[in-house]
Amino acid sequence: MIKYKAESGYHPCVVKVEVVKETSYFYDVLNGRREAKEGCYHKFFDTFEEGRLWLMERCDNEIQGYLSNIDRLKDKKRKINELKATYNDTS
Repeated sequence: MIKYKAESGYHPCVVKVEVVKETSYFYDVLNGRREAKEGCYHKFFDTFEEGRLWLMERCDNEIQGYLSNIDRLKDKKRKINELKATYNDTS
């Protein structure tokens, strides 16, 4: 059976894979390796397009995370800018 493995590491890609055996959580592929159906940086799909869309969604989520971090850092910078010197002068 043909599956498409989407990999989202440093070099995202979708590769065609020949699966010879399927279990609940793994695929045995033609080269004799056993691969998890879904891992931290990969997932198998029935079509190339499903794999491509999964990669796009992961990228969109990563971008959103960076944008949220930028907003948080801008707020932190604003608060730092508004700091007033506070101390107890006992002299």
